[in-house]
Amino acid sequence: MLPKAKELAIDFEALGQRMLDRKKQLLKDGIPPDAEHAMVAKTNGKTDSPMVAARQRKAAKARPPAKVTAARKRKTSSSAGR
Repeated sequence: MLPKAKELAIDFEALGQRMLDRKKQLLKDGIPPDAEHAMVAKTNGKTDSPMVAARQRKAAKARPPAKVTAARKRKTSSSAGR
């Protein structure tokens, strides 16, 4: 990515200065609230943020289905007869 960025007509000195200026402003004034934090605040911590929920859905899709082993089948069938 960086070699390609060097090919672009970007004034990296000016960009770096703008980033430092913004950082100073944020440190002085505080970080403005964003929509996700406002949404999570409304739930009073009773649910996950949209980002966390999306990560959980993605992880669930990536997981292979659980394999049922012979030992688990025996345990399940023996407890069913009780």
